[in-house]
Parts: sequence; structure tokens; C-alpha cells
Amino acid sequence: MSPDAAIIAMAMRSLAPTGDVDALAAAIAAEAHTWDEVTWAVGVAFRESSNRLGVVGDQGRALCAMQLHAAPRAVLTDARLCVRIGLARLRASAALCPDTPLAAYAGARCGSARAAWFSRDRWRVGSRALGRVLPEARPTLSARATSARVPASVLRSGAAPSTTSGPSAPGPGSAHSGMERAPCPAGVPPRPTGARALRGAP
Repeated sequence: MSPDAAIIAMAMRSLAPTGDVDALAAAIAAEAHTWDEVTWAVGVAFRESSNRLGVVGDQGRALCAMQLHAAPRAVLTDARLCVRIGLARLRASAALCPDTPLAAYAGARCGSARAAWFSRDRWRVGSRALGRVLPEARPTLSARATSARVPASVLRSGAAPSTTSGPSAPGPGSAHSGMERAPCPAGVPPRPTGARALRGAP
């Protein structure tokens, strides 16, 4: 396991000590382009699945730790594929709705109260978990970029809440797929025209 993956695994275990933490942490370390993306992925994986790769939700429509819609069933056993598709959709969601980055990922309207809550919650969960194992600035690790800016709407009311209380337990199927404000890399499909289109994006 790489040093970054080990750190991510420690953060994920602080949220849910059981589950497929090692496989998911290694996948996040390999697929995330920035530490902000790591933060989003950690928050989403915990809230959607308690870090369990084989979760099926939304009456069978949402698959894997990232609760992906319209995804191949291979994501239920392939952590790298689950995280790769999830992060691609997170990037596309953030490009579509910069102020509420997880809106399209959650199937919510850009700028809506639900989109704002969902984005803030996932960011806080990931931030809190990483803060437990990295009390100093995360970007000092490896050469991972940290150029992505998290929108003020996500950081409002506290971007890094106290680590004295943990987040409530999640339930599977609460979102459709999701991310942060890094530019979409080569290979990510063109930006969809609406939130609904994101559900089936590769």
C-alpha cells in the first residue's frame, strides 16, 4: 500500500472500522488528482455505503461504495472501477454546478438547498476524517496537486468541523453518484446539459 493510500485508509477507518477500506483507499489514492478529490471521495464513500464495496441501493439501481447509477455490475467487486467512475462523475458534477459541486451527483438542482446541504455534508465528513490523521495541511504529502478551490457555499458554516463528534451513520442508496472543482481531465466526457444526464455518465 502506498503512503497516500495508508493515510486515506486510516481516515476511512476513523469513520467506519469495517468494510472494504484497504481496497477503496488504494483506489482513491490511485484515481484522485487532488487532495480535495480525496476529501470528496472519502465523504461520499462513507455516507453512501459505510465504506462497503458491494452495496446495492435504490431498489437495485445504485451500485458500489459510490452508489453509482447506470454503472456496470463489475463495480460491485472492482474498487478501482467504482472509484474511477465515481470521481469522473464528481468532476462532471462540479463543472456543471460550481457553487454546489455535488448537486448533479445527487440528482439535485444546481443551487438548491438540498444540493448545498449534500455538498457541505460530504465535504465535512471527508475533511473531518482526514483531519484526524493529518492535523497539518494535507497537501504536503506526495506531489498531489491542491489547486482546486472549494466553493464558499460548501465551506460556509465551517469547512473543518471539530473532530470531537463523528458523523451519523449512512444508509446505502442516498445519492446517485459525485466532487470538487478541479478541471475535468482528458478522457472525462463532455459536460452534460442537466443533472439527470449525470446519472449515466461514464
